Amino acid sequence: MKTKVILPLFLTSLLAIATKGVAQNIPSIAANITKPDGSNVAVYVVGSYEDGIMESRYASGVQAKQFPYSDIESIEWREPDEWRQANDLYNRRRWEEAAAAYNAFFKKYYELRDIEDSFPGIAKFRECECLRRLGKFEELAKEYENLQRANLSERYAIQTKLYSAWGHLGNGLFSALQLIAESYEIEESDIPAGIVRPSGLPFRELEPPTLMQVSFLRGIAAKNLGEKEEEEIKALVAKEDERDAPEIAERTAELKRVRTVALNDFARGMTLTFGNESAVVKDSLLNSLAVLAKDPELPEIDMKKREAYSLAVLFTKLHPGTPLPSEYQKFLTPPPPPETP
Repeated sequence: MKTKVILPLFLTSLLAIATKGVAQNIPSIAANITKPDGSNVAVYVVGSYEDGIMESRYASGVQAKQFPYSDIESIEWREPDEWRQANDLYNRRRWEEAAAAYNAFFKKYYELRDIEDSFPGIAKFRECECLRRLGKFEELAKEYENLQRANLSERYAIQTKLYSAWGHLGNGLFSALQLIAESYEIEESDIPAGIVRPSGLPFRELEPPTLMQVSFLRGIAAKNLGEKEEEEIKALVAKEDERDAPEIAERTAELKRVRTVALNDFARGMTLTFGNESAVVKDSLLNSLAVLAKDPELPEIDMKKREAYSLAVLFTKLHPGTPLPSEYQKFLTPPPPPETP
C-alpha cells in the first residue's frame, strides 16, 4: 500500500499523545481495517507515517499509535457527515458551495492526505473540479499546489495534469499551456504516408471529457500565441523594410495555420460533452468569434461570414440572458446567400 512521508513534527505530536494520554480531540475518520489473515479491526485514523497509518481506538483520536501497512490488507472508510454533505452539493452542481465544503474538509483532515486515495485527497481533487467549472482558474492554480500534496492513485493522474493546464490558463502562461496540450498529440511520424499534415496534429485516443478539455486548452493557447504573433508581424510591416518581406510572408502563413487550429479546437469544445460543460461551450463560442473578428479574410470569404453568423446566433440561442459582446453584434446580420452557379 503506497503512502508518502508525513511531516516528522506531526508524528512526534501523535506519539506524545499516545504516551501521555493528553485529553484533546484530533480530527479522525472511522475505518474498518482488514488484516492479511482476514481479521478485522475498527479504528479511527488520525494520520500516517512513512510505513503505515496512525490510528486510535477512540473517536477523539487520543492515544494514537502506529499501524504498519504490512498489517493492512484493505481499508474500508466510513463517510463523515461533512463528506456526504460536500458530495451532495457537488452532485447538485452547486459548485461554489461544494468548493468551499471540500476546502474545509481538506483543512480539517489534512493529516490524512498522505494515505492513498483518502477522503482529504479526493476532496482537494473535487474542489479543483468545482473551481474549473466556475471558471476560477487563477484560484485553481493556487489549489493545485495543495492537490500535489495529496497522495492520489494513477486513476486521478490524467485529470490532475489537466488541472495544472487550467491553472496555467488562470495565470496567463500560454506557452506552458501549449506544451501540456501538445503532450496529448500524436507524433508527426505517426501520420500515414501520403496524408497531408493537418493544421494541428491529431490528439491521441482520449475519453470525450478529456478530449474536450485538451482541445479547448490548445485552442486558447493557439489563440493567444497567435495574437502575439500578429503584433510582431505588424511591427515588422511598420518598419517598411523590403528585406523583411520573406519573414512577414512566412509568419503570416503560420498565423493563418494557428488560427485554423484554434477554430477547430474550439469546435470540439462546443460539441464534445455538449450540455454538460456549458461554460466551456460559451467560452468556445466567444473565442471562436474573437478569432474570426481578427481574420483579414473574413470580409472576402463567404464561408467565414456564414460561420461567424452561425456562431453569433448560436450564442444568443444558448444564452438568451447574456448579451452578445458589442464587438460581435455585427455578426448577427445575416450574410448574403451564396451565389448560384
